[in-house]
Amino acid sequence: MNTIAAGHDEAALEFPVRGERVAAILRTPRGQPGAGTAGAPGAPGIVLTGPFTGVKEQVVSVYARRLADSGLATLVFDHRNFGASGGEPRQHEDSAGKLEDLRAATSALAAHPAVDAGRLGCVGVCLGGGYALRHSAIVRRLLANTPVRVVADLSDTSVREIERHYARYILDHDHADEVARRGLVDLVEPAVDKIVALVGRRS
Repeated sequence: MNTIAAGHDEAALEFPVRGERVAAILRTPRGQPGAGTAGAPGAPGIVLTGPFTGVKEQVVSVYARRLADSGLATLVFDHRNFGASGGEPRQHEDSAGKLEDLRAATSALAAHPAVDAGRLGCVGVCLGGGYALRHSAIVRRLLANTPVRVVADLSDTSVREIERHYARYILDHDHADEVARRGLVDLVEPAVDKIVALVGRRS
């Protein structure tokens, strides 16, 4: 069912992951020039993931609505085993599965005609911030990552893994120069004992 809210439109969406249905909400900015028409650019797209047992109607939708009102297409979804999505056992925290869900959600968002697949980013809140960091480090088409109040595994092994992925992303990623040129994000250069990240959008 499609609904209309201040400054954006909402539509229920679903996509499969390993045979399970993943329930989502797509929000698109109203009046985006040319969005959804052949040959016209769509809106930049943001996929969001949230706190531990959170579902798509909760905190991620607060951010998604504001972002959609600001001109970005947003996708929030229930990870498998949570909310309206399929999967068993219910309420089971599967870190590898959540990253797989994020990849599928990014693909679903990129495939929508109202979205510019060349301008994608990820926002993660709380525990989702840790997943967003890992997801954005290894999914090369994502140009921006904004973790909010991150709760993440910061063991030495995890930090080294994230740092290694981001160093590769920034140094070897063929979009790095384009990212900087377009001013979509600030690039934080790799440094010893620091997590390297793509942080925020420039105002």
